[in-house]
Amino acid sequence: MKHLLLGFLLLISTPLIKANELINNTKTNSTIIPLKNGITLASTNINEKPHTIAVIHDFGGLIAGIDLTKMLNQPGSPIQLYQQFGYDTLATLIAQASPLYHVKLTYNDLLSPAGTGFHHIALGLNYRKHADEVGAEYQ
Repeated sequence: MKHLLLGFLLLISTPLIKANELINNTKTNSTIIPLKNGITLASTNINEKPHTIAVIHDFGGLIAGIDLTKMLNQPGSPIQLYQQFGYDTLATLIAQASPLYHVKLTYNDLLSPAGTGFHHIALGLNYRKHADEVGAEYQ
């Protein structure tokens, strides 16, 4: 089973990742999970159009990645791309991506995965207070 973490960046990972691999990948000096364990996705606007970026390095304030929207000629959100292509296909495409699709972006270039609206709904059943807030059973 692969996981999807949607935040400032979006992460798809295997469930048995060691916490230190997520926090600090010492092999690459990056905070991005290794591709063999997961895929980190981000959203940005390029020429006023939304693009999904597969993040391969985080340099602190600057990311390097693969422009999946350009590579696949496929607009849509990171979740839509993941649903359409799946983990294995995306991981293969990222690993084999031509330099033509490589991009570098500042953190300020990245979009919020929650969208631009004023009201957002979040549910974290693994935190008792969050579960209580929405009347759900704590898990």
